This record gives sequence, structure tokens and C-alpha cells, in this order.
Amino acid sequence: MVDGHGYLCTTASVIDHGYTDRTAFTVSTLGGKVSAKLDLAGGEVRLITVDMGKAEVGAADETAEVAGRKVRFVRVSVGNPQCVVIDPSLTREDLLTLGPRLETHSLFPNHARRGAGRWISCPTG
Repeated sequence: MVDGHGYLCTTASVIDHGYTDRTAFTVSTLGGKVSAKLDLAGGEVRLITVDMGKAEVGAADETAEVAGRKVRFVRVSVGNPQCVVIDPSLTREDLLTLGPRLETHSLFPNHARRGAGRWISCPTG
């Protein structure tokens, strides 16, 4: 399954390698249809806008015991499972410990995507 970042990279690659000269197209994925619009400048991709569809947001306040710490999170999906933890008190060390353990926690039998560390910006969320 391709996530939002993978879709962006694939879209840019299709243009950069000359497989198409179209600047708008739709691709069928396991999560549904995803459409992209590209802005080109001098023949190079400068901006890609992707419609990943409506995000499905779970309960606003779930908790899990992870590495001896209570972690509050929200489940989000745009075709792939993601776990969003909003806790400004987490340190870099906390993230390096909690991320991989939360990603493979029993609450996520198929694993959570992008749960292995800190992501300040993610194309899918």
C-alpha cells in the first residue's frame, strides 16, 4: 500500500521520467481513488496537490500503556492506519522509545503507519 508520501514521490517520478505529460490524473489504490494535480515550472514538478479523500478519525481520546507510560492518541486513516499522539511534553528520547513500540502495539494488529518516530509534517496528516 502506498501512503501519501509514496504517492507524491511516484507522481513526481512519472512526470520526471516522461511517462506522461498530463498534469492531472487519478490512480486506484487499495485505499480508494487518489487524484493529483501538478504545477510545473520549466518542465519540472514544483508543486503536487493530492486529494487523499476524507480522513476517518477515531475516538478523540484513546490511551495505551507503552513502555511504562500512558500515551493518549487518536486513530486516523486515509486508507492506511495511523496513530496521532499530541503531547508537547514528549522529548526526542521519548519519541525514539515510544514511536516504534506504539506502531507495533497490540491495539494495531496490522501496525500503525508513520508511528516510528517524530513527524513534524506528513503529507497524509
